Amino acid sequence: MPRRRPIFAAPLISLATLLPAAPALARSDDPAPTPAPTPAPAPAEPKPAEPKPPEIKPAEPPAAKPESPPTREPSKETKPEPAPGSLETVLYLKDGTQAVGRLTDISGDSYTLVISGIPTRFDKGSVLRVAALPPIEERYKQMRATIPDEDLEQRYTLAVWLRDKKAYELALAEAESILKSDAAHPGARELKKMLDLQLEMDREAAKRRAEKPAAAPESPDGPSEIEKEAERSRNFPKLSEDQINILRVFELDLANPPRLLVPKELIDELIKRYADDALIPATPEGRAALYKARPTQIIDLMYRLKARDLYGMVNVLDDPAVFSAFKRDVHQGWLINSCATSRCHGGEHAGRLMLDRYRPSEPATFYTNFLILERFRLADGSPLINYAEPEKSPLVQFAMPRNLSTRPHPVVRDGNSIDQWKPAIRSKDDRRYTNTMAWIRSMYKPRPDYGVTYDPPQPKGFVPADAPKPER
Repeated sequence: MPRRRPIFAAPLISLATLLPAAPALARSDDPAPTPAPTPAPAPAEPKPAEPKPPEIKPAEPPAAKPESPPTREPSKETKPEPAPGSLETVLYLKDGTQAVGRLTDISGDSYTLVISGIPTRFDKGSVLRVAALPPIEERYKQMRATIPDEDLEQRYTLAVWLRDKKAYELALAEAESILKSDAAHPGARELKKMLDLQLEMDREAAKRRAEKPAAAPESPDGPSEIEKEAERSRNFPKLSEDQINILRVFELDLANPPRLLVPKELIDELIKRYADDALIPATPEGRAALYKARPTQIIDLMYRLKARDLYGMVNVLDDPAVFSAFKRDVHQGWLINSCATSRCHGGEHAGRLMLDRYRPSEPATFYTNFLILERFRLADGSPLINYAEPEKSPLVQFAMPRNLSTRPHPVVRDGNSIDQWKPAIRSKDDRRYTNTMAWIRSMYKPRPDYGVTYDPPQPKGFVPADAPKPER
């Protein structure tokens, strides 16, 4: 089934009458405004306003050389273009939008920005001016100076922004500062746990890189648990960027879309393949209107035409709302710090259900873990997530105290026969429970087949119960 939200159940309007509300290629619209003196509190995990970067005009073709050119010094006010591969860069486009990303190439007629990991080319003719953003540390100091110390929610939003920019140490310092003012701040507490884990893994990785040329002798006690975990993470199969993009396309809410890129080539292909379909305008004027339609209208048309093999041509630059909720409320809310620990499903005693806990905030990790949970089946064939009756989901029941659960979690004993398991969700009144229920109910139903090939990892030496026995 193609991915559609119920709001789009009505027939598609005639695209010949569409207003040119946006170009067929939707670009990054992240603004970079000057921080307000007293910013208002923002919802969970929005990007804080960034200071306005200096504006730089793109290079223009040289004017025709006059017969007798005057002799003059070059203007000292002319600023060079940002060097490729340096800082984040903003392109101010003639259609009123902005594109923010890492500048990787400047050719004779175009700029190439990497936006959310996707190289995107912009013709110089469509660019009004170019600006290099200051370093993360400088932007952080400028934004922090505008936020009162007592505005903990805005400071938490800033810490999340730092985490997303991979400025983990700055994010941790801000989260710890918030906790000094409010030790029970739920967002800062969870963020600190994730950052502590992230930095620990980064330190171990840096240590291994530094020690590799020296070929130090192995410890008589063998590798540490952290080293074992890092090794498992490196070998853990993860979804590719293209596979993650497919999941995003299927789970789009077209009434509340993230940033999208719909290339002209997708519209070309829809017209070519489905020219005789009633959903494709028959007149040249109607087809020309397709190229002026909003990206969400083109995607809705693609859904209605059931052109699933073209889904990959859409680039979804941010997480759809349902995956943002999974990452925030489930994956980082309780899964990583309880079920995916090295002593449970993130370690060598994981059993059939293995989860990755390395770099938990990165898409490759939490999208992979989502797909593993989505497809996992218990021994009796029950899915781990019950979308029809979310409260009966084994995923949730296993996380609750055994005396409150309809599916109590098995005992997890250590070498001293002590049960290591602890409930991640205390009761049905726990916000982790209510947030998880809300996320499951928000997922599209009936569940689509993503068409993504992925083989989850299995513990070393694990033999499925239905595997054929070796011949004697």
